Amino acid sequence: SYELKAFDPVTGFSISSFATTLPVVEFDSISAKRETNDDSLDVTITYKINDPAGDNYYLVNVYTDSIPDNDFFNFTGESNTNSIAFSDREFPPGEVEREDEFTLTMTDTLVVTLTNISQDYFDFIKARERSGNSFLSEPISFPSNVTNGLGYFNLHFPSSRVVEVD
Repeated sequence: SYELKAFDPVTGFSISSFATTLPVVEFDSISAKRETNDDSLDVTITYKINDPAGDNYYLVNVYTDSIPDNDFFNFTGESNTNSIAFSDREFPPGEVEREDEFTLTMTDTLVVTLTNISQDYFDFIKARERSGNSFLSEPISFPSNVTNGLGYFNLHFPSSRVVEVD
């Protein structure tokens, strides 16, 4: 477990939070294929995870060498990352197999990370996803694990794979 503490001596205000890392989960297999049109920016990533027992929540990030133009959420507004968070509840026990389509730049190599995340952090990500990262969207009450503050303190160790796009 890890603890975050911050104190402002001017105001006397302090915040704190805890985070526990979960075991690293690896891809069993992963591949990426561009749609049949060579000019297509749509890439389908197919992967399999050896899913540990119990309820698990995952965050998959796809990194390219430039800023994407897509409908998947990202945390900063502009990024070279596409992200998908999901639960293993929709899969048979022990096996997670997914195909996710991303709109990416014309690149032949990706870095894909897989992170085992807590349900609380998953709920935070899903709230961010629902908000659309816009001040014009419906008001969302984001979950927080910060005492006397807002936001989410999290620490995780992703596994990474370099994947060539076919």
